[in-house]
Amino acid sequence: MTPPVMIVGLGNPGDEYRGTRHNAGAMVVDRFAASRFSGWRKERKFFSELATGDCGGRKVVCVTPLTYMNLSGEAVAALSRFYRITPDQILVVADDADLPLGAIRMRPSGGAGGHNGLASVIQHFGDSGISEAAYRRGSAGSGGSRHCIACVGSFFCR
Repeated sequence: MTPPVMIVGLGNPGDEYRGTRHNAGAMVVDRFAASRFSGWRKERKFFSELATGDCGGRKVVCVTPLTYMNLSGEAVAALSRFYRITPDQILVVADDADLPLGAIRMRPSGGAGGHNGLASVIQHFGDSGISEAAYRRGSAGSGGSRHCIACVGSFFCR
């Protein structure tokens, strides 16, 4: 059986952050999930909204943490333990002000690069001895686009 994967979109909760560049990661994952799965559900015990489904024969767990950016790692680590998803099967999508609007860059690994949400994810996996290079990273250039949806899907769904 193919192991499940988790796609995490980082952002901040609340109306004041809706549609802002800081929520670009969450917007990309939301669009990806909306194009493939039936909807989101709140999971308070994981401080997250989840959308799950099948993509290319693999179970996919899409996640947008409901914590603030700098606490995102708590939700990601808890969900990875619950679903038994290893860090190399996690894609974290976050905003990147250095990329043009709508651009997306995918990496097989990487550090936080000054991003508090990514630093939180690394910190929470670091407690388990998992290095920052273990998870996959996507950067969305200050906002989501249709091109991002195809790119996120191609990272895991074949």
